[in-house]
Amino acid sequence: MNLWLSSVAKDTNVEIGAYELSKSRLEESANWNTTNGTTAWTKKGGDYKSTLFDSNQVSYLTDLGVNYKWDVTNQIHKWRSANYGILLKSLSESTNSYKKFISSDSTLNATNRPMLSVTYFNGSRLGLEIIGHTIAMTWSVVEAIRI
Repeated sequence: MNLWLSSVAKDTNVEIGAYELSKSRLEESANWNTTNGTTAWTKKGGDYKSTLFDSNQVSYLTDLGVNYKWDVTNQIHKWRSANYGILLKSLSESTNSYKKFISSDSTLNATNRPMLSVTYFNGSRLGLEIIGHTIAMTWSVVEAIRI
């Protein structure tokens, strides 16, 4: 999962972890207190499983070209049965810092919207061919999806 910063408050580095949400929500009306505008989360901010998928040290905003990545491969494999989404949160709730990422509805720059890169294999074998000093490789599809 790839995200780009849009703004920060304080230049304090923050370790941000990716967790699996454990309750469904309505994307357009979920907020800090509720899953859908009326039904409360069990814990404010969102109900999530305690297993950390990945974490990333997020620093101060240098420019919009800085990309932060979280490996959520194990979560994606689970999505075949249920997909409640991913929650990002600071590993240290006592760190006083604010990090805001560009959202999917941003009109600033479409190339900096959140992106989930999915690699899948169709079962064919990897092909490798050496032509002169060039190595040509063929493999299954890699797809990047803007979310």
